[in-house]
Amino acid sequence: MRMKGKTLTVILAVILSLTLLIGCGNTTTSNVSDTVRWINATCAILTENNGGDHNIFGGMKPGDVSKQTTQMLLKNYWDVTDKKSADETLEWILNEGHRTDFLELMQLLKEVGAEKETKEDLAGILGELEGDKEAGPYLAQSFYDYLEFGDTAIDAWDYSRAISLLGWYYQAGFYTEAEALDKALEVAQIIQKEFSSWDEFNKSYCRGYSYWAKDDSSKRWAVYEKLKSDPNGPYQIAWDTELKKTW
Repeated sequence: MRMKGKTLTVILAVILSLTLLIGCGNTTTSNVSDTVRWINATCAILTENNGGDHNIFGGMKPGDVSKQTTQMLLKNYWDVTDKKSADETLEWILNEGHRTDFLELMQLLKEVGAEKETKEDLAGILGELEGDKEAGPYLAQSFYDYLEFGDTAIDAWDYSRAISLLGWYYQAGFYTEAEALDKALEVAQIIQKEFSSWDEFNKSYCRGYSYWAKDDSSKRWAVYEKLKSDPNGPYQIAWDTELKKTW
C-alpha cells in the first residue's frame, strides 16, 4: 500500500487552493492547542507543498468539498476507500512502511560488502540493478545514510506520512476528529522520543523522501528552512512541548 505517484502533491495542491478560495479561510495559532500544533508540524513540509493550512488538522477546514476530494485522493493514491482499508494502510505504514524495504536492502548491501565500493561505482551497480541509472546515486546515498544513521535513518518519512494520513482520514470522514487525533498523538509521542529536534526529524524525513522517490530532497529541505524561519510558522512550537490530549 503505497502512493502510486508523485502527481498526488500537484493535484492535492490545486484542490486545497480551491477549497481555501471557496471560503474556508485560515485559522490562527491562538485557536489551536500546542499539542495539535506540534502534530501538524510533523507533516508541515507536505502541507506547505499542498498549499494547506498548518493550523488545521488535515490541512483544510472540513466540509463537503474537502470530504469528497480527500476520499477520491485516498482511493486513487492509497487504495483507501473505507474505515477498514484506512486501518490496514495505517497499520502498514506504522509497522512496516518504506523503512522496512529500506532496511532489508541496506542490510543486504552491507552483507555483500557494498561499502568496499566507491560511491560512484556503487551508484552504477545499483542503477543497473534498479533498471534506472538515474536512481543509482540516490540509492547509493541511502546506503551511506544507513551506515551513518543506522536502522532508523528514514523513520521520520513513514511517521510524517502516517500523521498526514490521519488528517486525511478525518477530512474524508473515515475517522472522527477525536479518533484521528488520538492516534496522531500516539505517533507524535513516538517521534518525540526517537528524535531530538525538528532539524533531526526533518533530515530523516528528507532522507526517506530521497530513498522513496529516487530524487533530490533539497527542495523539501528548503521548504523546511523557509517554514522554520517564519516567526508565525509551524516550527515555532518547541520540540520538547508536553504532548497531551487537548480535545
